[in-house]
Amino acid sequence: MNIYSNFNKLKNVMLASFIISSLIFAFKAFFDFLSVKFNNDIVSFSALSSSLEFFAPLSIAFFTTFYLVKGRKSAKALFSLFSAFVFYSVFTQSKSYFFAILISLLAYYCYENLNFITATLLIILSTLIFAVLCTFLFDYYNNLIMVIATFVSNKGNVSSALFGLINSLFSTFDFSNFANLFYYKSFGSTALSDNHIISGAVNLFKAGIKSNSIINYLSGHSYLIFLIVGVFSSLFKELKGVEKIVFIVIFSSAVLCGNINLFMLFVLFESPYLFLSMCAVSSLCYFCASLVKISVGFSFGGGIFEILSNADKYVYLVTVSIVFVAIGYFVTKYFYEKYGISSLLNIYIPNKLKNTVSSLGGVQNIIRFNDNSIELRNPKLVDEIKLDCEIRENKIIMEKSIIDDLKEYIA
Repeated sequence: MNIYSNFNKLKNVMLASFIISSLIFAFKAFFDFLSVKFNNDIVSFSALSSSLEFFAPLSIAFFTTFYLVKGRKSAKALFSLFSAFVFYSVFTQSKSYFFAILISLLAYYCYENLNFITATLLIILSTLIFAVLCTFLFDYYNNLIMVIATFVSNKGNVSSALFGLINSLFSTFDFSNFANLFYYKSFGSTALSDNHIISGAVNLFKAGIKSNSIINYLSGHSYLIFLIVGVFSSLFKELKGVEKIVFIVIFSSAVLCGNINLFMLFVLFESPYLFLSMCAVSSLCYFCASLVKISVGFSFGGGIFEILSNADKYVYLVTVSIVFVAIGYFVTKYFYEKYGISSLLNIYIPNKLKNTVSSLGGVQNIIRFNDNSIELRNPKLVDEIKLDCEIRENKIIMEKSIIDDLKEYIA
């Protein structure tokens, strides 16, 4: 099975996880807003936000495993959830949902190949060992992130472009360490205010201090939000059934709350080429924001309303945002059609086979492959002029090499 089939199988079993996690991230952003607004005077909203951050990966581990495995789904999903709980309790430095997905895949593999008790014990033990290993290696990972951040910083407009590209890659898997170095640490500049040292672009924005770091590391996020509006407009038409509903929820959460991680992950599973193109255009978002010197800061996520309320140059914001909506739409259209996934069965069709598949009546017209023939639902849909073939009832006789190529992607 090729990588596209694997990506889409994982995406399909994660649809429930996408919805639950999007709602959790939305509530988390709401509590972050209340925490900033009321400074935790009424309730500890920051504590509620942290609780939701811990719950999100657990829900992903449960629902992804539930839809992956066969038989005794609830029990297997609960043990996967417990394993995730053990992992995040031991490895406290990260709450990335990436690890929850890995635990779900481990659970699927173990339950597919071992008996229930052996598989369960192996999952829990492996997760515990993995958590200890991650804890041991975290300092090395953190040092690597700091080396990358050092390379990115202090390069003017180029820093903005590099930040946009690298942050898109990290945030897709919910790794926030890189961005936090610029948001809350000295990599995002430092200033003295009322005898207090303030570090990080977000903290400088909260303190009302004007800084190029706000332009370089925060403003590009506003264009990124409008970019995904264009991506959504184009990609939504290609999805089917429940995928449309899930995509609406993910998109709404991303635009309203500013957390685009799940949106990027969904795009990755849908079409890796489209994902890579989005990362490249994300870099362009930050570069343009730095180039036009627009200052759009945020305190708790960078949702659409926070962006509009904090922008200082509305003409530049609106004009360039419209351009990025268009870029998102047409880039998605191009990469999805050229390299993407079949809209019906989510199967990748390379360029060299697209005409052949089209002449066969499309993927939906193919029932099964035989050694030297293809069984079709409706042979009347076959374009005999374009294909060098012979039709016998509902079967089409073709060269074995062509059939073998089709099998690789469709069978």
